[in-house]
Amino acid sequence: MKIDFSVIIPALNEVENIGKCIEAIRRNECKDVSIEIIVVDHGSDDGTVEIARELADILIENSAENMKSISDLRNMGAEKSSGNILAFLDADMVVPVNWIVTAVSYFNDGYKGAIGFVEHVPESAGWVGKTWGSRFILRRGRKMDVDFLPGKNILINRHVFNLVGGFDSQLATAEDKAFTFKVIQNGFRVMSVPDINLIHLGYEKNLWEFIKKEFWRQGNTIKFAQTNNYSLRSLKNPIVSLWHMVVFLFFLVSMGIQSPIFVLWAFVLWVTPSALIVLFTVEKKHPFKLIFLFYLLTFFRWNISGTAFFYQLSKNYYQDRLPVLK
Repeated sequence: MKIDFSVIIPALNEVENIGKCIEAIRRNECKDVSIEIIVVDHGSDDGTVEIARELADILIENSAENMKSISDLRNMGAEKSSGNILAFLDADMVVPVNWIVTAVSYFNDGYKGAIGFVEHVPESAGWVGKTWGSRFILRRGRKMDVDFLPGKNILINRHVFNLVGGFDSQLATAEDKAFTFKVIQNGFRVMSVPDINLIHLGYEKNLWEFIKKEFWRQGNTIKFAQTNNYSLRSLKNPIVSLWHMVVFLFFLVSMGIQSPIFVLWAFVLWVTPSALIVLFTVEKKHPFKLIFLFYLLTFFRWNISGTAFFYQLSKNYYQDRLPVLK
């Protein structure tokens, strides 16, 4: 069967990156394989549209007032595409010249499901960007089946995409996790492949940017669990997030009553989950410094996620009671 790729790129004010993204895709060549590039804009006002109009095969424009989720943008691109393999990239991703050739080697063998390649960050990135940008390298240094691929880097058969119903537009974040869950639930594979390296230009530049991005990313965990019927896997994030917040409050209370033994126990209970996650998921071949910094960001991330969890609870509480208050 002839393989044709449709690359779908959602974009919002990506004037610095969209050209690099598309030009890198254009450098890919594979005999008897066509590559179609579709940019779905979300109301950019910085020149992104003009670049995409010149470089992409199809440009789908949306006004800033016509608010769409990133799921909607990806689904719109898929609907307009013609390829039998859909490749979802974010506008800040740069692929190597052998990206398509490598992907074809899998799909040519009859692979059915989703594939994601391991991503890196530029050498110029700071310690936060390099550490957090290495999280997939640390955990996925070999070809392996996984239950999650980031939406900025997914390739999938069109018929599998259509069968699972595309991305869930109800979710502002965690839509990629929900998508890959559906792929697995329908009997298909989801695989992480380290054969080639993609570069992510939208890495976290500093700690404050990391905090803001993680708070946003973790802002849909309750709704994600609801859409997955509160399965054990979907409850992992809320449970671990709640644990961090409860133990943190225990730690503060212990400090307040000046009980050294309670302070010690609270501290151990607070830092242990992140240590266990890193211990059982990170390959030990990596430098200790990188693993330690990754642990610190993982611990920090779960506390941010805990804050986002309580924010979701409070928002849901007041939204449910808003009509009564009126």
